Amino acid sequence: MALTQDNRLLSISSPLGKDEMLLTSFEGTESLSGLFEFQIEVLSKNHSIAPQDIIARPVTVSINNRLQRSFNGYISEFAYGEVKADNLRCYHLTMVPWLWFLRKTSNHRIFQNKSSREIISQIFQERGFTDYDYRASGNAAKREYCVQYQESDFDFISRLLEEDGITYYFEQNNDTHKLHIVDAQNAYQLCE
Repeated sequence: MALTQDNRLLSISSPLGKDEMLLTSFEGTESLSGLFEFQIEVLSKNHSIAPQDIIARPVTVSINNRLQRSFNGYISEFAYGEVKADNLRCYHLTMVPWLWFLRKTSNHRIFQNKSSREIISQIFQERGFTDYDYRASGNAAKREYCVQYQESDFDFISRLLEEDGITYYFEQNNDTHKLHIVDAQNAYQLCE
């Protein structure tokens, strides 16, 4: 019998194809000014999915009820699990935002006469990240001299935002997630 995600409450879209994996568990955390992290468990008839085919690749998990919700991110961890009685292998995945990759870089550099916004935009541009919206309303002053010393790009950006009283959150969509950088209450979406 073929595996299918059709008519299931939970489904996963990945580079491996529509029905290569069957989602069995999804849990995680989201927070303001924090990286989301979701633990995913899937089953597959393929007992030897190659880690390079899924790690650092985008996936989307969908909850298909009356109010459909999607969670998008990149796989940061991949582990083989046991083979179940029905001959399906279990896999354990961790999904994180694109911003997580900036934790894997470290730099030593100086920025002169630039605002936090200009510095952050420069770092995102250097790394090829464009899926963000800088909506902080305050006019942060230019920093005469700003040093990144033995910090990951993520830690450096987080420090600048904290110093300026700015927070961020992620907006989840069907096939992407967007970083919103904000500093005003009216910048947040209302909860339903």
